[in-house]
Amino acid sequence: MQVTVHKERVFALLDALLKRWKKRQFPYDQPDAIIPQTIIPDDLRADKVALTTFYFYACIYMRGGIESLQAFQALLRMREAHPECFDPLRAQWMRVEEVQAILKRYIGWDSKAASRNWVENSWRLASYWNANPLVLFKGIQDYDEALRRLRNKLTKRDMKAAGHGGLGFRGFQPKMVSMLVYFLDWEGLLKPRFAYPSPADFHNFRLGLATGAIEVSPRPQRIRTSERLSAPWRKVVLEYIQERRADPVEVADALWLFSLVMCGNSPITAEREAENDSGLTARKLFSSEELPQATDHPAYFLMRRFRRRLATTCLKCSLREACTLAIPSAPYYRKGFLVLRERFRIEDHLPTIDPDTPRATVEGSENLHLFGPDTL
Repeated sequence: MQVTVHKERVFALLDALLKRWKKRQFPYDQPDAIIPQTIIPDDLRADKVALTTFYFYACIYMRGGIESLQAFQALLRMREAHPECFDPLRAQWMRVEEVQAILKRYIGWDSKAASRNWVENSWRLASYWNANPLVLFKGIQDYDEALRRLRNKLTKRDMKAAGHGGLGFRGFQPKMVSMLVYFLDWEGLLKPRFAYPSPADFHNFRLGLATGAIEVSPRPQRIRTSERLSAPWRKVVLEYIQERRADPVEVADALWLFSLVMCGNSPITAEREAENDSGLTARKLFSSEELPQATDHPAYFLMRRFRRRLATTCLKCSLREACTLAIPSAPYYRKGFLVLRERFRIEDHLPTIDPDTPRATVEGSENLHLFGPDTL
């Protein structure tokens, strides 16, 4: 398998997203376009050490398997009930089984591995960095130094090359290094600021693969995320930030939210939907070559149910012309796979919508009707 990241396509993709993001144009004006850290309460945000420590632990659950907003909500509840878990000086001495039980109660997913990382990383932060992530970041002036300090070292050679203070943290590889750097930068705590690649996550890969910015040859039906996919993507995104003098926070937010709100809400990427009486699902419907055009077709009512979602996703997407793949999130969050399916070209069957069309106009337009006079 050969992975190629096309620089010109990545640059065009990011140019398009940032243009809309800066103006908060669709889809960034949608109700569910929520950056997870915006839900952090003011009292926590007022304490910079507590805030950065919360982010440090939150990164344990930013590896996939759970949506970021859900993870933040659960971790905030857990912090209220168990503040000792968010104090490295205390958490380093907690039993792994004790932390696992707490994580299982509040989050559920991956509690066994996460609890080991939680206790071990508490010890490393307390032992080497005065139990304070702000001390950990003191003096970091570029992404290479962030990698040296934060990335987990797995071999003696790697640890020797990293030198003093370069042990890193369990579960922290380049994505998580970028993630913690991004959180501090988002809060205005990264001083001095420096260029770093966006956290290379599912949403990055979905947009890259769907638009051809990332090309895998020969194209498999599914792939696992790995450094073969992540490293070249990070490299080109970092080049974009450096050459365009782009804000790394804006790049990260624009990539993540677009995939979440547009691809994530589209019925075309659905893996499972409630079946109607005919046994059809969204996946089956949008795998066919044609949509039903008769009111007595068994998929008639199913199609009606999806029209509103299509009118606020694929039919209104500014990247539609470049998009060729529909990549569902469920297989990734369940098993870590990126499933690559041909995208059903809904625009060949229904009228498209200008992304800057006001919402009221979209909902009242007769041109959006698939069957007869029904409204969206």
